[in-house]
Amino acid sequence: MQNLQQIENWIEAIESSDLPKKEQEEKITALIDLWKFASCHAKSLRIGEMPNLLLHQENQNLEEIDVLCEDLHIDKQENISKKIFAEIEEELNQDIQKHKGIYRFQMNKFAANFNKEVLQEVKNEIIAAIKGEVILYKHVLNLHKLPSSKVEIIGLNFTILACTQNAIQEKIKNSSSKLSLFSHRKKWLVLFLNALENDCHYFYFSDELQQNAFMSDFDKLFLFDFYKGEVLEIKTKKSQLKVKN
Repeated sequence: MQNLQQIENWIEAIESSDLPKKEQEEKITALIDLWKFASCHAKSLRIGEMPNLLLHQENQNLEEIDVLCEDLHIDKQENISKKIFAEIEEELNQDIQKHKGIYRFQMNKFAANFNKEVLQEVKNEIIAAIKGEVILYKHVLNLHKLPSSKVEIIGLNFTILACTQNAIQEKIKNSSSKLSLFSHRKKWLVLFLNALENDCHYFYFSDELQQNAFMSDFDKLFLFDFYKGEVLEIKTKKSQLKVKN
């Protein structure tokens, strides 16, 4: 992990430089983003002397890598929470006289975002809590029932946005225009997931998202949620377009 004092020294050097204020802010933001990613990555990464440069230690060989950090914004239409609530309500409506009511639940605060398996676990816990089953509750913190003539599920901290292939591929396309700013070293693209800026509590990574390869001129692609300390590497493949003579 990078020495924090070294990061602070670099920030101080940028702030005392003759660069315009806006450019100083951009360089400091890029440096902090790079430090966040390097500190959460599973392998040993250090920031080099040049901007946007990582030093990657692999089998005693030091490799220099240019890194571009970009924010990934997810469309609000990708909110899958309502879909999950609808599925739970459909099951409970099979015995509506027994289960009718408004159920407000709150999630435990835990690190990971969701994949298909964990999301199914949460659904099972919500249903079990409503039915009063005695199980080990890993995700659901509490559940309160209010009287109602219908079944309704409300999650107090359960807004989930799905990271779609289209959103990621579009971001890769837009980011590719910045490739010319870098050298001929390997290039990584890190897409930041910020729950606060996206106005959600969690992100969802489908099986297809993790299995399919994205068209990219970057050598590696990552989804990165700093606040949850989660780094997810996504497969990439180079364009196979042939140039006609």
